[in-house]
Amino acid sequence: MKKLLSVLSSVALISVAGVSAASAQSFTPATSTWSLSGTLNLRQTLPSAVPCDVQLTLDIDGAGSGTITGGTFAPGFFLCGSAIYPQNFSWPVTVVSSTPGVSAVLDIYVDVIAVGGNCTGVLSGVQFDIVNQTIDVPAITYIPGSPATCEVDGLLYVDPVTDPAPLDVT
Repeated sequence: MKKLLSVLSSVALISVAGVSAASAQSFTPATSTWSLSGTLNLRQTLPSAVPCDVQLTLDIDGAGSGTITGGTFAPGFFLCGSAIYPQNFSWPVTVVSSTPGVSAVLDIYVDVIAVGGNCTGVLSGVQFDIVNQTIDVPAITYIPGSPATCEVDGLLYVDPVTDPAPLDVT
């Protein structure tokens, strides 16, 4: 319940065996709120990864669409929360493919200020483990950034705020 988004990073696709694509996949339960928390490691202009403790709020609307509506970064690393922080919420979360009750692949739009630059774009191929209620941003995931491309990896824990049922996809 502590690791989330560290200095935003990348766009990489992950293929998961046994995951089937569907055209209009959505989250369940609809009309619910979830806490995403954990540590994300960000790389851009500094020589090594910056670990940030991340707390995000994921809202699921009545149609089952997901949006990250707010959040914060905190140390971890001393720059997290001051020189490295999220901005410009609402961030859409899209189900790309899934095996309901087991796993899903997500695309998550992010917008992060990152030590004199920014990381803004889609984290592609993010793995949602429905059984363990975790969101894994795999190593070497890239997103566009300025003055350089951003890299991010880490693990977020999914905890209910308004509904005790596990977050799933249909």
